[in-house]
Amino acid sequence: MRSVRPVLIGLGTTFVFVMMLQAFGGILWPVPAGVDLSSKEAVLVAQAAAPMMAKLYAVLTFGIAVLVGAFLARKIAGGINTTPSWIVGGVYTVICTLYALGSQFPVWMQLTTIALPLPSAWLGLTLAAERRRIAPGAV
Repeated sequence: MRSVRPVLIGLGTTFVFVMMLQAFGGILWPVPAGVDLSSKEAVLVAQAAAPMMAKLYAVLTFGIAVLVGAFLARKIAGGINTTPSWIVGGVYTVICTLYALGSQFPVWMQLTTIALPLPSAWLGLTLAAERRRIAPGAV
């Protein structure tokens, strides 16, 4: 039961970071004027015309957000238990899979979006690990 709070906070943090990073990406690379967002064809044309950095940024936002959520989940869990971080990574792997397969992204973007959450969760939980410092001369 002690793992529920870190998981919920990790998932919530990941969601907030995805939203913030995606909104920031919309500022950096706005949708061109005149694109009808209700038209699937117009959105596909706009996506195809987007710069490569915009596409890469869109994919990396999920990885960065999962890294932060997994890091926070492990820190809140006490730094020893890795389960909350893996749950955050697993849940976002499912979310990213549904998102990628339901989108009209190029195949490389779909595969990267699906593959990124678990390695990001691993990196986040590794960075959050408790490190023991050994005092000089104590060896």
